[in-house]
Amino acid sequence: MKSKKTLLVAGIIVAVIILFLVTSYNGLVSKEESVKKYWAEVQSTYQRRLDLIPNLVAVVKGVSEFESSTLEQIAEARGKALAGQQNANLDGNNYSQQSAAQDTLAAAANRMIVIIE
Repeated sequence: MKSKKTLLVAGIIVAVIILFLVTSYNGLVSKEESVKKYWAEVQSTYQRRLDLIPNLVAVVKGVSEFESSTLEQIAEARGKALAGQQNANLDGNNYSQQSAAQDTLAAAANRMIVIIE
């Protein structure tokens, strides 16, 4: 009788250990799948970032070209404004030319301010 009781207790202990091992294994498999899922999301985010780089390069090139043309416009407008100021002969026509040159310079400077902001 005592040996049956000992055998029963040993069987229950073995069953509990097996149940614990199976539950632990299933938990580990579940966590591994969760890690794989989150890693796939990280890789997806990296891929999206890589896909956006050509667009970013195009935007930077476009802005660079825009800034370059704006700088050229400012230099040209400044030259015209300086030429108008150096002209001591200020009549109606020269006044309107100088005013137009100053307006062009102000517009180009405003575009540059917008770029800087």
